[in-house]
Amino acid sequence: GKISTISKISNEFAPLSEGKLVSIDRFSLSENVISFKNVKKRYAHKKNIEYGVAIKYRISGANKERTLFKTRKYRLSNLI
Repeated sequence: GKISTISKISNEFAPLSEGKLVSIDRFSLSENVISFKNVKKRYAHKKNIEYGVAIKYRISGANKERTLFKTRKYRLSNLI
C-alpha cells in the first residue's frame, strides 16, 4: 500500500479530550492512489480495500512514545 506521513505536529490535548490534529488535505496522496478507473461493478462488489491510520504520541513529562493504530476494510463498491 501507499503511505503518507505528516510529522512534528505540535498540538497538546488535555487527558480524555478530543481534537482535530490535521486535515486529510495535508497528506500527499496522488490521484492515482485514491482513484479507481475502469472498474467493473461485479469486481467492485467483491473487492475490499483496507485503509489505516497510525498516530505516534508522547505523554507530557514522560520520556515514552506510544502508538495508536487502526485499520478498516471497505468494499470497493462503497468507495466509488
